Amino acid sequence: MAPRTDPYTIRTKNLHQRYGLSKNFMQLLASLQDHRRGIGDPDALGRWMRMSHQMRKTCTDTISCLAESMQKNPTPDCVAECTSLISSCTELLKFANEPKKETSFPFMRLPAEIRQRVYKFYFLNLFTSDEPGKSVIICNTRTGCLCPPHESFRTKSAFPIKMHLCFVSGDIKDELLAQWYKTQRFHFACCCELNERLRTSASLRQNLKTLIIHWTGPKSDEAFKLLKQVTTLRSLTIEVSKSTTNCVSKREASVTVYFRSKPARLCDALGYDELVSLRGLEEVGVEHVQGRQALRRTHEERMCLENALMDHVKARPEGQN
Repeated sequence: MAPRTDPYTIRTKNLHQRYGLSKNFMQLLASLQDHRRGIGDPDALGRWMRMSHQMRKTCTDTISCLAESMQKNPTPDCVAECTSLISSCTELLKFANEPKKETSFPFMRLPAEIRQRVYKFYFLNLFTSDEPGKSVIICNTRTGCLCPPHESFRTKSAFPIKMHLCFVSGDIKDELLAQWYKTQRFHFACCCELNERLRTSASLRQNLKTLIIHWTGPKSDEAFKLLKQVTTLRSLTIEVSKSTTNCVSKREASVTVYFRSKPARLCDALGYDELVSLRGLEEVGVEHVQGRQALRRTHEERMCLENALMDHVKARPEGQN
């Protein structure tokens, strides 16, 4: 019968002193004994062996020391004890070489179409609305600008959305956010906020499809320049207000030095040239901002801007110049 190699027996027989067993090896033997008794997690032991180069080196060094001990003292008891300890070392090394057991559902092996449908049903559970696709996502974190935020009973009473599925894995997070930006409508309170989100989120730049933006702020030109890089954008709604012309273009700023009485028009607002340079959108619209956020402009100004965007920005049917 082979000698026992549990830590209690080894310390009782003083084998750890006799053969120079290290503390790391004694810890490994304790974990191996827990596995043999059925109270230890074999996956955790295997993960420990795979991730720790020092523990694997401990096993190989122990095998070498035990082999030298058998050569120096080839008595039956020494050979039996060293052989049993070497067997424990090889058993520990096997855990490092064993592939990880599949204990979870292989979600990423499903076809992409099925995964997208799963994400779509997951999004439905995030909202309390009974009308899918009617919800508007409003960013609840400010960028530090002085532009007026969203203010209404609807926005203040809305619950923040928490997507715990993003924390499962990096691959699922990338796919989930891509599908999220493609299927939802996003409403930004100002161009400063839009500029910050587009600048910091590559997934938003690559997948944004439907956008509502209040045209205001000192970074309107930068925001619309970045928006031109969003090739997936299909629907754009511009909200205008009196604050739209608070920041004017460089040309208009130079003109007002000599023509102070000239009122600022929408075409003089900062970012107009960048806005009308957008191309190929399927849906374009201009709306008045909500009254609690800023003062509204006239219906004539709203209609004129919408006609300009329809003529420049919206994609034309084939055969029309």
